[in-house]
Amino acid sequence: MMSWLQRNAALVVVFVIAIGMGASWWAGKLHVRWGDAGAWTARGSHDHAAHESAGQSLVTGDKVALDPSIVETAGITTVAATKGSVAANLRVTGEVRFAEGRVAHVTPRVPGAIREVAKTLGDDVSAGTPLCTIESVELGEARAKFVAALSERKLAERNYGRWKELFEKGLKTQNEFWAAENSLTRAKLDSEAAMGKLKALGVTEDEIAELEGGTAQNLTNLYQVKSLIKGTVLERHATLGENVEPKDQIFLVADLSELWVQAAVYVKDLSQLRTGMSGIVRIQDSPEAVFRGSVRYVGQRVDEKTRAAPLWIAIKNESAQTSEDKYRLRPGMFVTVDVELSRRDDVLVIPLAAVQSAAGDTIAFVRVNQQGTPGDSSSSGAPRLVFERRKIELGAQDAEVAEITKGLLAGDQVVVKNAYLLKSEFEKSRISDGHTD
Repeated sequence: MMSWLQRNAALVVVFVIAIGMGASWWAGKLHVRWGDAGAWTARGSHDHAAHESAGQSLVTGDKVALDPSIVETAGITTVAATKGSVAANLRVTGEVRFAEGRVAHVTPRVPGAIREVAKTLGDDVSAGTPLCTIESVELGEARAKFVAALSERKLAERNYGRWKELFEKGLKTQNEFWAAENSLTRAKLDSEAAMGKLKALGVTEDEIAELEGGTAQNLTNLYQVKSLIKGTVLERHATLGENVEPKDQIFLVADLSELWVQAAVYVKDLSQLRTGMSGIVRIQDSPEAVFRGSVRYVGQRVDEKTRAAPLWIAIKNESAQTSEDKYRLRPGMFVTVDVELSRRDDVLVIPLAAVQSAAGDTIAFVRVNQQGTPGDSSSSGAPRLVFERRKIELGAQDAEVAEITKGLLAGDQVVVKNAYLLKSEFEKSRISDGHTD
């Protein structure tokens, strides 16, 4: 037995060491960290001096040191906290609506049957663009009546001219001349009434001129329903063969390049508002989408139930990134509106993109120096860049900047792009150190 132990002493020692390290690892007292040279070292579970991720970053307290190549590749950028101005806003919620004068409910002016549909949902149209064609008995009768009235008028004009000539020669009596004059007056009135009926039915001046000049090819009973404004077809209720009446809305056309937001303002805030004030509109589900507008109308009447007055903000709609969606804002969306009441000057501000949240705190990441601490080099040998996680307190905020009341000084370089990468390094450090809360 002793001879076996003597022969295999080295193996026994290795086995015992392995059992001890396994027990330490299981108890959480041994952590293995690979350095840049590939060697491993052990550290206690309560030593939080540093955490290195794949040889690229090192977390120490509220600071993280990153390999310069990582900073460059990730596009982490900073700007300086500076003195500037920030708006004092009144925030209200509202709903996107069509702008006044930029929506048209298209109805046929004559009853009839739809024989052709030229436009459908999503089509862009101009004022006067044909939307559909209707076959109307009433229109055919009105055109025929106008042509007949024109014929009677022309006959009455010839008779009046001849009777007048004969009367001046003494060949017709005064009463006969007056009768011819009266017939001409009635013919004129009938033709003008027939023309008015055609115009009321939507017949254009050019079409009427063709009828008057006798150049119309036929007395068709087809009628084109045309768009009243430039815009986009949002609704279509026209089907081939369907009978429609003047009361039926068969198309909805709207110009979405400008929209209005309707919000409600409580009585205590009404005195601060006036027309012309600028407003920033954000989509509630997409806060990064920002639209600028101005107050168009402040309500002069307070609702008895809500104790609030309406507020209308006109905004220019922005084009979407895809051809399928022409505009980003759509009527019916709920939005948040920041109405600028005043501005505060000479205060410390940073871009809103620099404001972050972590574990219930409002923070910003600050680049504390150009290079890492002495002797702390990255895998490439270049000094790491150090960023500090710093708690901040905010004052007023607008669509672009936030006022800093505590935590930063003028000139501090704050991260404004891809700060989430820094947050992830701190999270990985907490997890590896056993802090998962």
